[in-house]
Amino acid sequence: MKITIDIDGVLGKFVEEFTDFINLKYNRRYDIEELKNLKSFETMFNLSTEDIINLLKEFGDIGRYLKIKPIKGSVEGIEELVKYHELHVVTSRRKEMSGEDTIKWLDLYYPNKFKSINLKELDNKAEERGIFKRNKITEITPDFHIDDDLDHIECIKELPLKLIVYTQPWNKYYVDDKILRFNSWKEITGYLKDLPETGQVLSL
Repeated sequence: MKITIDIDGVLGKFVEEFTDFINLKYNRRYDIEELKNLKSFETMFNLSTEDIINLLKEFGDIGRYLKIKPIKGSVEGIEELVKYHELHVVTSRRKEMSGEDTIKWLDLYYPNKFKSINLKELDNKAEERGIFKRNKITEITPDFHIDDDLDHIECIKELPLKLIVYTQPWNKYYVDDKILRFNSWKEITGYLKDLPETGQVLSL
């Protein structure tokens, strides 16, 4: 069975690291619990989209992508799932901005676990990131995709696969009967490792 997996908010604590970076830069004390969705960075920090893009570049230039911590249980979960299933990373991170550090980070925490690692190569427009992810997932034809970004989930949910939402503050109120929701990697691993090769969905 094939499974595609997002990085930020699913494998790694990007939002926590980026929020810490901005708090230090501007002497603020924002918390990720204040994020209503991933577009809220501009509102929460009172910054423009262009400001956020420039901050992301600076964030990468000083090596903060490599300091991102893995989400609790994700290292052990991937170690277990790769025994039974084919795993692929599909992320909307820009290759020219974070590609090298993203590969290094994945090699550090999840070495040789993914059959492919797919990063976006073009510009950073939000709507195009979702389309990129949808198109790449369509190419891979997975049985399951795991994500936390609601904009991307909306782009993907009509594809012939089963979507798993990894619970984060910015998606915790999202409800869709077609989508599975899990609150931890222990839950995800316990569910997916027992699925047959056909990807048949088990009752929760």
